[in-house]
Amino acid sequence: MPAWLVRALALVLALASVCWGVAVFPVVWRGRAIEATADLILQGQRFQTADIAAEVARTEADGFVAKASVRRSLTTLELRLVEDALEQGDRLSLDKRFAALKSAAVALFEVDPADSFFWLIYYWCQLTTEGFSPSQLKLLELSYDLGPNEGWVAIKRNRLALPVMSELPAGMRERVVEEFAGMVAAGLIVDAAASLVSASAPVREKLLAGLGRVPIAERERLARYLTDATTIDVVVPGVKPAEKRFY
Repeated sequence: MPAWLVRALALVLALASVCWGVAVFPVVWRGRAIEATADLILQGQRFQTADIAAEVARTEADGFVAKASVRRSLTTLELRLVEDALEQGDRLSLDKRFAALKSAAVALFEVDPADSFFWLIYYWCQLTTEGFSPSQLKLLELSYDLGPNEGWVAIKRNRLALPVMSELPAGMRERVVEEFAGMVAAGLIVDAAASLVSASAPVREKLLAGLGRVPIAERERLARYLTDATTIDVVVPGVKPAEKRFY
C-alpha cells in the first residue's frame, strides 16, 4: 500500500476518533454526573427540587439511559422528587411524580430485574397510589428474595412490611421478624425503634419475641433508647425494665 494512502487512512481514522469523542463524551459525562447525584441523595444529601427535575430532564434528553447504573440513578432521582412532593404537600404534582417513578422503575427492571430496593419502592408506589391489594405482596416478596441481608434496604422495608403483617404468609412473617432482629443486632437501634413505634401492639409483641438470639448488649441499647426517646411501654426480652426519664 502506498505511503500516502496509509497516511490518509490514518488521518481519516484520527478524525473519526475525534468526532466520536466529541459526540459521546458529553453523554458519558452526563451519565456519570447523574450517578454521582444519585449516590449523594442516597447518602442523605438534599438538593433543590427544581435542580433534581432539571437533571432528570437533561439526562433523558441526552438519550443515554440504556445503562443499568444510569437507569437506577434516574429512578433514584424520581424517588426523591416523589418524596419532595409528599413533604411539600404538593398534591397537584403527586400523580405525575408517582407515574414517572413507576415508569422509571419498570425501565430499570428491564435491564436489572434483581434490584431489591426498587422492587420495594415499586411495591410502595402501588400501595400508595392504588391502595392495598394482596397481589402487591409478590413485589414485597421479591425484594426479600433478592436482597435478604441488605441493611440499608431493611430499614425502609421493615417499616413497610409491618402494616401488612396479618396479610403475609407465615414464611414471610418470619422473615420480617428476623429482619427486625437483624437490624437490632447490627446496631441500627434508632431505625429498629421506629419500626416498633409504627407497629400495632400484636405485631410489636412478635418483633420483640424474635430478639432472643440478639446479643444482650444490643437488646439493652434498644431498651434504653425506647425508654429515653419513645412513649411506648414494652419489655425487651432479657432486659430489666428501666424507669422513664423525664429530663
